[in-house]
Amino acid sequence: MSVREGDKVLKKVSMNFTVSLSEKADGRISVRVATSNGTASAGSDYDSISRVVRFTRGQIRQTVTIKINGDTVSEPDETFFVDLSNPDGATLGKRRGVGTILDDDTPDPDVSLSVADASVTEGNGESKKLRFNVSAQPAPKSTVTVNYASANGTAKSGSDYVASSGKLTFAPGVTSQAVEVSVVGDRISENDETMSLTLSAPTGRGKIARGSAIGTIIDDDQPTQDLTPDPIVFTPLSHVEPGSVQVSEAVQILGLGASAPISIAGGTYSVNGSPFTSTTGAVANGDIVELRATASDAYGATAGARLTVGTLSTDFVLESRLRDTTPEPFSFEPAFSATPGSSTASAAITVAGIDSGTRISVTGGAYQIGTGPWTTTPGTVASGARVRVAVTASANSVAVAELRIGLRSARFSVTTANGTAAPRAFALGSTQSFPLLLGVSDAVTLSGLATPARIGIRGGQYSLNDGPFTDVAGVGMNGDRLRVAIAAAPAIDDRLEATIAVGAFTTKFSVTTSAPEDRTPDSLQLPLTKAEAINSQVITPPLIVKGVNVPVPITVTTGLSYSLNGGAFVSAPGIVHWGDALRLRVITGPEYARSYSADVTVGSTTTNWLVRTQGTPTRPARFTLLPASIYSGGLVLPGTVQTTEPITVTNADGAQVVSVIGGQYRINDGPYRATSGTVYEGDQVTLRTVMPSTFSSDQTLTLKIGQVSSSLTLTTTVDAVANTPPMPSGTDATYVIRSDGVIPLRAYVFQPPGWRSSDRRAAYIDWSGGGWARGGLPSTRPRYWAEEQGMVAIAPDQRVNDRFGTYAYVHAEDARLVLKWAQDNAGQLGIDPSRIVVMGSSSGGGNAVWASLLEPPATTAIGSSPSVRAGAVVLWSGVSSTLPEAALGRSQLARFGRFVDAISPDRDIDDQISPFLIFHADADTVFAETANLNLCTSIQIYGQRCEFHNQPGLGHDWVNSPGKFDEARGIEVEFLNRIGILPAVR
Repeated sequence: MSVREGDKVLKKVSMNFTVSLSEKADGRISVRVATSNGTASAGSDYDSISRVVRFTRGQIRQTVTIKINGDTVSEPDETFFVDLSNPDGATLGKRRGVGTILDDDTPDPDVSLSVADASVTEGNGESKKLRFNVSAQPAPKSTVTVNYASANGTAKSGSDYVASSGKLTFAPGVTSQAVEVSVVGDRISENDETMSLTLSAPTGRGKIARGSAIGTIIDDDQPTQDLTPDPIVFTPLSHVEPGSVQVSEAVQILGLGASAPISIAGGTYSVNGSPFTSTTGAVANGDIVELRATASDAYGATAGARLTVGTLSTDFVLESRLRDTTPEPFSFEPAFSATPGSSTASAAITVAGIDSGTRISVTGGAYQIGTGPWTTTPGTVASGARVRVAVTASANSVAVAELRIGLRSARFSVTTANGTAAPRAFALGSTQSFPLLLGVSDAVTLSGLATPARIGIRGGQYSLNDGPFTDVAGVGMNGDRLRVAIAAAPAIDDRLEATIAVGAFTTKFSVTTSAPEDRTPDSLQLPLTKAEAINSQVITPPLIVKGVNVPVPITVTTGLSYSLNGGAFVSAPGIVHWGDALRLRVITGPEYARSYSADVTVGSTTTNWLVRTQGTPTRPARFTLLPASIYSGGLVLPGTVQTTEPITVTNADGAQVVSVIGGQYRINDGPYRATSGTVYEGDQVTLRTVMPSTFSSDQTLTLKIGQVSSSLTLTTTVDAVANTPPMPSGTDATYVIRSDGVIPLRAYVFQPPGWRSSDRRAAYIDWSGGGWARGGLPSTRPRYWAEEQGMVAIAPDQRVNDRFGTYAYVHAEDARLVLKWAQDNAGQLGIDPSRIVVMGSSSGGGNAVWASLLEPPATTAIGSSPSVRAGAVVLWSGVSSTLPEAALGRSQLARFGRFVDAISPDRDIDDQISPFLIFHADADTVFAETANLNLCTSIQIYGQRCEFHNQPGLGHDWVNSPGKFDEARGIEVEFLNRIGILPAVR
C-alpha cells in the first residue's frame, strides 16, 4: 500500500491492509499482525500495531488499518512493514506487506521520460509484439503524461507491423509503462527490419530524456541449415584453487537451424545432464550444455576450455588465485644481557597462513628454517615451518634484525644491557572510552635511561614512536615516545587497568567505559530446525549475547526454556549480561509434522524460534525446494538454466512415485527427464528449468514424491536497460567502467563549479545501500560534495540482483574497479588519485571497505586492484563484515553464496589501511554495531586512524532522524579537512 502522508494536524490519513485467506474459513482461524520499521519509524511516522486478527466461519478477508502521522517536513518517501506470524488453523502464504508513506512536502522533481529499444522475432502470423518500455525517473509525485507514435524505418506499417499511437499516463509513484506494437509475421526469408517509436508532448513535470527508440523485427525464416548458434557465454571463474576441477553454469544452446557438431579443447562437456566427455558429438537447438575444466597449477595463471558449437567457439576461463603471502602475525621477544659481539638467536616462531613458495628475507641478521643452515640470503618458506632469527650483539646500542615473510615483518632486538635500568618517573593516568573502542593514554617521552630497558605490559598494549600497539615485550631508549591502550570493556562503568614496566619502573593506566545505556542486543542468529525427532530435546548452540552495555532482562514464552553459561535450563525471567552464553531448548512431543513456535526476549528485542518435527514415517518427509544457481528469493536472468539443491528422500516406505511440473528432474547422477519415475529412501532428486526469456516473469517448479510436494517460484530480473538511466538528472558526465553483463556498468560524475580537466581536486565516491540486491542507482548525496565542497563526486551504478541477477560478491570486484578506474583516469576527471574518499551507507559500506584493501578479496579478478590506497573511508551504518558475529540476517548472508566468509571486507585490514570515519547506531538490528567497533579497534591497534561516532538509541536508518544527516555531514567535513583531503583544491 502507499499513501501521501498529509499533515498530522490538518489532514490525517491511514492505510488499509487486507489480510485474506485462500478460501473461506470453515472454522476459527487467527493470525498475529504486527508492524515493523523500514525507513519509517513507529511513533513519529506511523502508529505501530501488534494484534491478533481472527476469522470466523465463512469469512475470507479482514482489514487492518494503520494510522499515518503526517508532517510538513521535506524528506524521502518512507516505508514500514506489516508482517504475519503465528497462524492458528492456517499456514502463511505471503507473510509481509510494505507500506510506503509518500512525502508530499517536497516540490515535485522533473521526471525524465525515456523509451528503450525493443526487439522480437517476427513469427509466422501468430501474435507477436514489440514491447517498448517507457520509464519515468524519478518516480513522479503527480500525474505525468506523454504521447507516443510509431514510424516506418525499413519495416513498413501494414505489411510488417501495425501502426500505433496514443498517450501514456504515469500516476504518482509509477516508473514504468509499456507500449506494445503488433508485428505482422511471414514465412519469407529476409533481413531484420526496423521501425521507431517516438515520445512527444509531455505534461506535468515530465521532460523527455530519450525520446526515440528502435524496434527490431528479427527474421526467423532463415535457411534451416543455420549452424551458428546465438552467442554462448560462460562466466569466468576467478580465485579458484590451482589445479582444481571446475564446472561451468549450464547454458542453453539457441539459434541453431539444425543439429550441429559440438567439440571441446582443454576440457569436457555434458549435454542435457549426460556424462562429461571430450569426444566430438552433436547438439540440437534448445539443448543444455555444461563444461568442466581444470585450473592451472600455477598461482595467478589462467587456463580453461574452448567449446565449439557449429561455427561458433567460446571460452570457459579459470583464473587461479594469487599465492597467499600474508602470514598470521608473528613476533620475537627481545634478548638482554648479551655478550658484545656474540650471536644471539631468538625463540622459534611457527609460520602460518601462507602458501608454499612465499618469500622470506632478513635485514640486520640471519635466519634459520627448521634445522637448516643459518643464512642471510632471501629464500622461500611454507606454512608450518619453524623460523628463528640471529643477531650479533653490539657493544654500544641495541642490534636489530627484521625478518620479512611475504607481506608481514617483525623485529628481533638484542642488547648487552640487562634491561633493568629505570627511566625518569612518569604517569599515564586514566581515561574514558566507548565500549570496545581503544582508550589511549597521552604520549610520554622516555628519559633518564642509562642503558636500554625492557618494556613489558599486562592488561593492555603499548606503542613506541607512534607504531602499532602490541603486548609483546620490547626495548625502550631515551627519546622514545610511549603510549598505552586498553580496549574498553562492554559494560558501562567497567574499569580495566594495564600495568606497564619500563626497566625497573612500573606504572598503571586505566580505562573506564562511558556510553549511553544500550538495551538492544545484537540479533540472535537462531538455527533453522526442521525434521527434528519426536519426543526429543532440540537445543541451540551457545549464542553469545552482545551489543548491550547494561544487564538486561530475558524472558521466554511457553514451551521454551533457556540456559545461561552452561547452567540449568529454566523458563522463569532472568537477567543477562554482555558475553553470556545463551542456549535455548524446545522439548518435542509425540506428534509428527508439528511446529513449535516460541519467542525469546532479550532486552528490547524479541526473536522467534520455530522447530518442526519430522514427517510421518509411513510417507516421505516434507521437503523444501531451494535454488542452487541463486540464493532463495533472488532473481535470475531471462533465458538462463536454473537448478535446485538436491532433495534427499527420507522416511520413504518402499518405492515412491516422483514427478515434476515446470521442468525436469534427475535421480542421483542420472539424466534429466520430465516423465514420472520411482525413487527410494536415500535417493537424491535435483530439478532443472529454463527461465522465460522475458523480464519480470515467473517460472514455478513443483516436485511431488509420493503424496508430498513442494513448489519453488523463480523470477527473472527487471529490464536492466529500461531501469538504468544513461544520464540521471543533475549529472555532468557518464562513463562506462566495464561492459560485460546485461548492460554496461556506469559511473555518474558530478563536476563542481569551475571544474577543469587540468584540476587536481579531491574526489568523493559514494555507494548507496540496498543489501547488494536492490536499487543500486546513485542517490542525490554526491551533489553536495561537488556543489558545496568543490570535489569531483562519483556515484557508481551497482550490479544488483534485481537488475543483473547477481550474487552480492560481484560488488567486491566492481567497487575496486571503480576506484581503480578513477585513479587510472585522474587526468581526464581532474582529480588527485591520492585524495579519493570512498564512502558507503549500509551495504554500500562493504563496497567502500573492499575498495580500500591492498589485497584483492576472493572472487575478484587479478589485476583489479587500485594503484594507490583510498585517501579515506567513511561508513554510515556500513556493513563491514559478513562473518557470523556481524549478525546479518540469513537472507543477506545467502546473497554471497559459498564466498560469504572468505570475502568478508574486514578480513584483510592491514597496517597500511586508510583513515576511517565510522557512524553507527547502538540500536541497529540490521547490522551489529559491535562489528564496526571491532573493525575500528583493529585499525587503531595497527597505529592507523579510526574515529567512531555512536548514534545512541537509534537504528540502522539513524540518518533519517531529525538533524542527524546534517550533524554527521558536518563531522565528516571536519574530518576530511583534518586529514588533508579538503579543501578540494590545494
